[in-house]
Formats: sequence, structure tokens, C-alpha cells
Amino acid sequence: MDYLRKQFDIFKYNIENGYSINDFAAVKVYTQKLFSENIAKLNNESYLEVGCGGSLSIHYLSMNDQVTCYGLDYDDLALEYSEYLKNQLNSKALILKGDAFLLPFEDNSIDCVFSIGMIEHYNKEDQAKLLKEMARVTRKNLIMGIPNYKEGSASFYIIQNGEEEHLECSLEELASTFPEKKTIFDGRGLFMAKQDVDRSEKYREFIINNYPHLYKETLLSHDIDTLILNEKEASPEVRRKHGFIEYFVTSM
Repeated sequence: MDYLRKQFDIFKYNIENGYSINDFAAVKVYTQKLFSENIAKLNNESYLEVGCGGSLSIHYLSMNDQVTCYGLDYDDLALEYSEYLKNQLNSKALILKGDAFLLPFEDNSIDCVFSIGMIEHYNKEDQAKLLKEMARVTRKNLIMGIPNYKEGSASFYIIQNGEEEHLECSLEELASTFPEKKTIFDGRGLFMAKQDVDRSEKYREFIINNYPHLYKETLLSHDIDTLILNEKEASPEVRRKHGFIEYFVTSM
């Protein structure tokens, strides 16, 4: 969990020194705010994020007084991080310590269950168990997201050279668990700061050719609306090919 500790330390340092989350974490803010807006369009009344440590999404969703939001994680550091974000954002999400293999919820009790960037840390047998357990408590929509392994994506270099261990994981294989259900594929996190874009030659070429105005050293709060608009206007195919995360939405 070294990557999570480093991210948490960066957040605390910047906030304690008077910096806005929207500035020092503009890319994180835009992608998770937009993702939350897209989830909200599914008109669910309750949400559960499995593996919520470091995520802003469940906190943004909780700002709607008409919904109930839960974030669940097993790791104490992840829980501390999520509680910290909750306090910073005045979130109303309920943060729970729990086992993703044995969720503390009844069958079909949560409208929308989602998990981003968690399942790829487990072997295929455990991936299947996790997916089955999340499906058990889902009443309407199940959303699963994993880092994008495509070479022209925003995340390829980071996955290849990062600090996390990513095991073999296929979005299509995960989605095939529900062959009779309606499934939509998409992607998110199309834009990154220049220092990250430059790590991958293929991704850098994509950004320079298509969004040169966003190829800059630092992306700040005043860029957030532009980032959101450009990602909205991109096709699902482009978001899946070049985004940081690819995900599916299955209607249960």
C-alpha cells in the first residue's frame, strides 16, 4: 500500500499548507466528479463503493441528499484516507470496515455497487468470487473498473513501471460473468498532466494530435470544466482505448 500512503501524504501536505484539492489534484477531481455524475444518471437511491480508499467518487455521490452512500474497505490506511477526504469534502458517505469477499449487506439491498482499481490485485479465482459477492448485494447496477492495460492508454506506463502489483485481469472476462444482462463498456481518465503524458510515447502522440491545448506542465482547477467537457465529447471507444480506467456497467 506504499502508493496509497504516498498519495495520502501528498493530500495532507497540500491541504495543511492551504492548497485547494481542485488545484493540486485537478485530474483526480475531474475524472471522479465526471464519473460520479455519470453514475448518478442511473437514478439509484443507494450506492456502495467496494475498495473506497483514496476515492472521491462516493463522496461526490453523497452530496445528493436523496441518496444513501457507503464506502467499504478492509485496510486501516485506506479507511483513514477515505475518512480524511470525507471531512475535507463535507461528505455524508458512511465509511465502513469490511471484507469484500463477505459484504455486510443483504441480498439485493444496494441499488448500485461499484469498484474501481481493486479487483486486479487478486488472482482470477478470487476475482470471480469478488464479482459474485458484489453481484449478490446489487439490486440494479453493478460497475467494475480496472486500469487500462492498452499500450496507448494513460495508465500503460504506470502499470508497467509502478509500485502496485497488477495481476492478469480482463474486463471482457469479468463482464462475461453476466451473459444475459445488458452491459455497457466505457472508459474514464482521458487526460493527465504533461509529466505523466510523456511517460508513454503512444499516449503522448494521441494527446498532442487531438488535445494540444491540454498538453501542459500542470493541470489546475481552471482546467477542470474543460477536462470534463472534452472527455464527455470523446466517444466511449476513445475513452476505453486511451483512458486511465476502463469499466463496464451491468444492469442487474
